[in-house]
Amino acid sequence: MTPDPTVATATRQAAALLVHFARADHEGFNAVVSEVSTGEQMRDLLLGVLGLFATVLPALMTPAGVGLVERMIADLARIEVGGPS
Repeated sequence: MTPDPTVATATRQAAALLVHFARADHEGFNAVVSEVSTGEQMRDLLLGVLGLFATVLPALMTPAGVGLVERMIADLARIEVGGPS
């Protein structure tokens, strides 16, 4: 089976988007988004993001992954407007 270049591009962009987001690199994030110029490319990028999510989801379903998500929820609740202090 020949790899699909469209899927490769979307997955690369999605991975780059995730890394830039994790590093709070707004310039890098915007650079990836600027590569997307059509509705079809945006769809492909979103499918790439969802594909990455499906790949990482099993790791989040472990005790360590659940603990990470719980800490994230608690941290976000502390900074939400009107959230618990």
